[in-house]
Amino acid sequence: GTVGTGKTVFGLQYVYNACTVANEPAIFATFEEHTFELRKQARKFGWNFEELESRGVLLIKRYDPFIMEEVLSILQNDIKRMGAKRVVIHTVSNFTIYMKDLAEIRRTIVKLYDVLKLNGCTSILVCESPPGSTAISRSGVEEFVVDGVIRLRKALIDNEFKLVLNIWKLRGASHSNKLHLYEITENGVVIYPDRTVDMEQVEFYT
Repeated sequence: GTVGTGKTVFGLQYVYNACTVANEPAIFATFEEHTFELRKQARKFGWNFEELESRGVLLIKRYDPFIMEEVLSILQNDIKRMGAKRVVIHTVSNFTIYMKDLAEIRRTIVKLYDVLKLNGCTSILVCESPPGSTAISRSGVEEFVVDGVIRLRKALIDNEFKLVLNIWKLRGASHSNKLHLYEITENGVVIYPDRTVDMEQVEFYT
């Protein structure tokens, strides 16, 4: 998704639920925002990341996007040290912008994919979509490497901007092909499985 669609909240909520609902250690790896800003944002939704970090079940860490080979090694060590089962990469777009060509981007994303898969992690790779474009990602590579794609978009429906979500692909599994409405509430992202909209009703803006 692009700006204003709740990508960061989606990722923060994912690791919070991993630790508190699924009882699985999690890592939120950021290449952009400072960790104190992420903790502050989480507190707005009542998610106490500091308490989870003190228990050693959550790691919020900022990685240097300039040296991806080292990042992948450090990330793998962090996963093994914690026994992490859930990982959020925020965002893939922030390290691919420093790469020279699409071949290099694809190689790096495949390496990242392998690190996460081989360590048994269920992961979300947050990716920016270009504003005003139909493209899923900036480089056009990420969606071909990963197992699934969830698109978060802003749409004009009945003269009102609303947030809509759809599953673009989910390798090896059946899934809904509908546009589902969702909101960012005081409790985080809330998706409404039964509230869908027809494509003919929608004018996408992001």
